[in-house]
Amino acid sequence: MAKFRVFIAHSEKDRKFIKKFCDKLERAGINDYYLAESPANFKPNEDLARTIIDEIDNKCHCLVGIITARSYNSPWVNQEIAYAFRANKKIVLIVEEGVDAPALVSTKQYAHFHGSEISPDISRRVIPYLQKLKEKEGK
Repeated sequence: MAKFRVFIAHSEKDRKFIKKFCDKLERAGINDYYLAESPANFKPNEDLARTIIDEIDNKCHCLVGIITARSYNSPWVNQEIAYAFRANKKIVLIVEEGVDAPALVSTKQYAHFHGSEISPDISRRVIPYLQKLKEKEGK
């Protein structure tokens, strides 16, 4: 892995927040991230589960899990987080207020947000952490 890349585990139902979060990442100089529904990642003949495993294993330095009322019970989001956990990847959780973190990672620190807005918690904690990780692990 050379270029710093982030895997974003999320529900497609949270598009508004995801768009704002990705814009924030890009303004912070983190331009390479994986979103399954991105047109650049549309490969109709490839198995999505294998693609996700390959992304987490071989291409991404860390996983950012966006946990909302809509994503909490998503089998995809939970499996992505569990796979990253088992693969010993760094996991950064951003949890919607009023929603619990998934049990597997509930003891980890996480940032909060409300609705579809980027919270000060994300700006002060998550973005600087990812920037430091980028400096340390890849350009």
